[in-house]
This record gives sequence, C-alpha cells and structure tokens, in this order.
Amino acid sequence: MHVLVLDAKASKRPFEATWDELRPLVEYTKLQIKRQRGHFEVRAAVLIASSIAQTPINLGKLSGDFVGDVGIPISFVIAEDLSYLIKTLAREPILRSSVNWPQIFGRGGLVTRQQIDEELRSAREGRYARGTPHR
Repeated sequence: MHVLVLDAKASKRPFEATWDELRPLVEYTKLQIKRQRGHFEVRAAVLIASSIAQTPINLGKLSGDFVGDVGIPISFVIAEDLSYLIKTLAREPILRSSVNWPQIFGRGGLVTRQQIDEELRSAREGRYARGTPHR
C-alpha cells in the first residue's frame, strides 16, 4: 500500500512555491517516511493550492530538488483540478481501483487536467467487463 503526504494551502493570492515555503513539508515528509518504514511506502508529497505562482517548468525543478533532499517527488495540484478528479470518481466509482495513482501524483511537478483525463481514459479502457482492473 502506498501513502501520499498531502499539504493543502489556503490563500487569496497564488501560492509561492519556493524552497523556503516547502521546508516544513520537506521535514514532515521525511518524518512520515521514517514512521511508515516497514508498514507502507510513502510514494510522493502532494501540495494542493487554489493557484500556484510558479511555472510548470519551475515546479518540475522544485520537484527534482525535493527528490534530491527527501527521496520522493512532490506534485503540485490546483484545487479545481483535484475537485474535478473527485467529482469524476464520485460519478464513476468503479474507476477508483483502476486509476494508476502514481501516474497522477507520483511523477512530480504540476499535475495537469490533461494528465488526469489521460489516466481516467486509461482506467476506463483498461477494465474487464466485470469491473476488474486490467493492469
């Protein structure tokens, strides 16, 4: 079983994803990796915000730095896109077991609506008639 470390940010302005702002999440993620060792694999950290000031390229670089320090990637998700994913899975709950979650949250960098749609499409196409995941 995999664990995601989530951090949701609330602000009126776009979140400034800088290394200084990520430092508490870095430390918390390291702690969770130690705590979960032998039980669950911490697969990624996920930061959720209503908007993010940095470009996708810069978020990818930050994720690389995060991997270098913590050993796992950090993904950034816009709250509206996460809401879209949740609403889609509420309408089509059978997809939940077919979604390749690391494909969405384990790559690092910005999670885009296009990536979410691609994985949902793959989950729909990769199912047997009885609803058993085909992976």
